[in-house]
Amino acid sequence: MFDELKNKFAESFVGEFISTAQNNDLTTRAASLALFSAMSVFPFIALLVWISTISGTPDEARLWANRFAMFLPPDFADLIRQEVDYRLQQEISGGLTAIVMHVVLIIVSAGGAIRSFLFSLRDIAKAEDAIGIHQIIFRSFLLIIPATFFVFFASALVGFVSFISNYISDALGSAWLSIPLIWLFMTGILITILNGAYASSLIGHQTIRIHGWIGSILAASLISIVTITMSAYYHVHPANREWYGTPGFIITVLLWFYACSICLLFGAQINAVKNLRRLRREDEDTRPSDN
Repeated sequence: MFDELKNKFAESFVGEFISTAQNNDLTTRAASLALFSAMSVFPFIALLVWISTISGTPDEARLWANRFAMFLPPDFADLIRQEVDYRLQQEISGGLTAIVMHVVLIIVSAGGAIRSFLFSLRDIAKAEDAIGIHQIIFRSFLLIIPATFFVFFASALVGFVSFISNYISDALGSAWLSIPLIWLFMTGILITILNGAYASSLIGHQTIRIHGWIGSILAASLISIVTITMSAYYHVHPANREWYGTPGFIITVLLWFYACSICLLFGAQINAVKNLRRLRREDEDTRPSDN
């Protein structure tokens, strides 16, 4: 009886998901993605602040940082604000060497993050096309320009969503609705972005399709839940942020990146298992019977 239940569980969606996630080593891949993502954040912020101060004002640089603070754990949000304030105090003139250095750091760290992200998705999707290391570096370099402008676009989008949410909550006479509406709208936007990322041609030809709304919805929802839970925990128990002393913020940031990376890869794995089981069912339906 126990063996029968074990076999049924192994053949179920949950059992197959656990098995394939272990085979693809998603937790280790998520750790690699989290590390390289964290490494790429701060040189990217430095470059972004310089661009924002050259093209606009210091207040604009602080504005986008404050807009995104809502969607980050407290330690990470405070760290970004401090980084922005520190960069705004630096001299822009004569900083060509520093800018070149940060561009190189972005290429190396963002290249590692992109390579980890793409190859994780490629392994889940059993993609057939090969991507060489030179292509990863080249794409990392090309990513700097659109990613930089995307942050400004995303900041404006967050501002627009905040305005709409505040307007709806004021019209309903319920001020407390503003924050939940903002999170709801941004989670919906994240679902669309993730579905596009899972379907990206950069992954190559997918033998097992990893794009789909179910995995994208679950991944985006889990990322929002993880972020809200971490933020709420540290707001309710602020003293717990001091458990690890000075390096505590590093642990918090890496933990958040790691949790979000797992959610990101789990969404793709859920779509892969779903589509793989669908293909098997279609194959069984079309297979001629022995009779």
